[in-house]
Amino acid sequence: MLIEAFEESGYLDEQTARRLGKCLVECLDNVSHHAYEGPRLKTLNKRWWMVGYCDKRAGELYFAILDLGIGMPRSLKRRRYELGSGMKSMLIGLSDEELIVEAFIRGFSSTKKKNRGFGLPGLKRIIDKVGGGELRVFSHSSECRLAPDCRPVGSNHKIPLEGTMLTWKLRPQISTKPIKWS
Repeated sequence: MLIEAFEESGYLDEQTARRLGKCLVECLDNVSHHAYEGPRLKTLNKRWWMVGYCDKRAGELYFAILDLGIGMPRSLKRRRYELGSGMKSMLIGLSDEELIVEAFIRGFSSTKKKNRGFGLPGLKRIIDKVGGGELRVFSHSSECRLAPDCRPVGSNHKIPLEGTMLTWKLRPQISTKPIKWS
């Protein structure tokens, strides 16, 4: 519904809107499957929050997704043992922010299903194709920032965030021609 509103307002072409919706669903599916592992977190009942906003004057779209789960670094550390041996050895010894960066770059999935593992890399690809905006992931004491056509950059913070928050700002170039997704 939210994505359709952005498409109808002329900020996203149909194919970009479809890709965006698919990536957001994958991110929310990941929250459902991975964020609330462990008995303490069962009481939160796999809750998540999402908001979207369109600033027509600035020509920007905003999204934010928040969960209060175990956080991406802890989830990735647990899931690396379910991955193939080539990925497992690659992820051992990485810091929390490096793990998040690798999730954006590699898009690995512990389920090994063909339709999984594209959420974060898909969001990065949309930013690269649209050409404007920024994607940031905060989880515990880690942050990962993505800008168009740049490698993700991780950093550490002194004040931890419980769970994971993804904020996303898009500056689509309003055009009569749709983006080529080849």
